[in-house]
Amino acid sequence: MRAPPAGAQAALAALRQFLAERGHAVFHGYVSALSNRLLRPDSPPQLDTLLAGVLEEWNRLEVRLGVEVEARVMCAVFSHDDRIDAAFGSAGFEPPSHQVETWRFSMLLGILWARGYTLRTHALPVSARFADTPMVTDRLLLAPWLSEATEPIAGGSPNDLAELHRRLRVHGQAVVVLPPDAALLNRIMAFAATAPVQLEYLNVYPRLTAVERGQGRIALHFELEATA
Repeated sequence: MRAPPAGAQAALAALRQFLAERGHAVFHGYVSALSNRLLRPDSPPQLDTLLAGVLEEWNRLEVRLGVEVEARVMCAVFSHDDRIDAAFGSAGFEPPSHQVETWRFSMLLGILWARGYTLRTHALPVSARFADTPMVTDRLLLAPWLSEATEPIAGGSPNDLAELHRRLRVHGQAVVVLPPDAALLNRIMAFAATAPVQLEYLNVYPRLTAVERGQGRIALHFELEATA
């Protein structure tokens, strides 16, 4: 993705589309981090080669051990590899004359993305006012107590709108999955905004609570506030 300045914007747009189609939430912070870490102007191919090698070894190590390996562990493992000096040196970052291993650890950590346990616990901190260290948990530990995922409605199917109202009336929530088709999206959103759901003597309009994009589709999450 090393495009000349004239094509940089188009190349970045193509990359964003590529990531969105594979289920990534491509928000502003994501793109900024990607641009600053990996897609800097004049970033050398040696850095790409180094990163590809680290990721390949990371995956191979997790398969061999059968456990997740945290990013900081991989940085510690590769902090003894002098190839890091040459790769970052070609990008204009000269290694220091002392504490080289610490420098390698920090530089490598700056281009690796967290995954596994680190990501799953990020949004699940438990506040403890009198504890010295924060309490965290793992999403997988809570999975047995979570509600089952809602079976999505296929947008564009013959009875999609009627099924949307039925799900909302019975369950209070519904998910409509559709391809990135503007006409179909407008049709579903217009129906949700203009056709209320009848709950005994109440006419309640559903609200859109979330929109997910990924794998070449759009998922619209609706909810009835009166039943939430």
